[in-house]
Amino acid sequence: MLANEKFTDLYLNAKENDGQGRHYWKMDGNVMLLPDAYQGEAEYLYQASILIGRPVFCISHGVLRYRGQMLEHLSGRTVVLRRLSTDLPRWQDLGFPPGVLTTLINGNSTLGIKSLLENKAGLVLVSGETDAGKSTTLAALMRELLLLKPWVGVTIEDPAEYQL
Repeated sequence: MLANEKFTDLYLNAKENDGQGRHYWKMDGNVMLLPDAYQGEAEYLYQASILIGRPVFCISHGVLRYRGQMLEHLSGRTVVLRRLSTDLPRWQDLGFPPGVLTTLINGNSTLGIKSLLENKAGLVLVSGETDAGKSTTLAALMRELLLLKPWVGVTIEDPAEYQL
């Protein structure tokens, strides 16, 4: 099963002229042809992704979750699946400088930053390039805030990467 392997991405391609699909995975930063033992599972994920019919989506298979993107091109369709973590990240594991979380939670009057806990309403907007860790950062922040206050946390993202 794919769940036993340490890959980060799957590249699932439509059948080519010889009738064979070409499926690849990225492992340790290298893109390689997916071993034959996993081709059937990859074909299942490819077909399931096509049935979803959206250009950007999330899909689960067994214990794994993926963020997917469907790409149309001259020779057919490619589906790219990024393996998602099933564990909510911990803030302290993200590598932020000491004090960032404390400043966000407690505020800092010198810097003019109000505490997230003091605000009755508001919006936190995080932006950045692809794969910069936006969803991971927000999931970790939401986790910390929900541990401190009995709030209801709402996130809006499409597709949703973490299940809070």
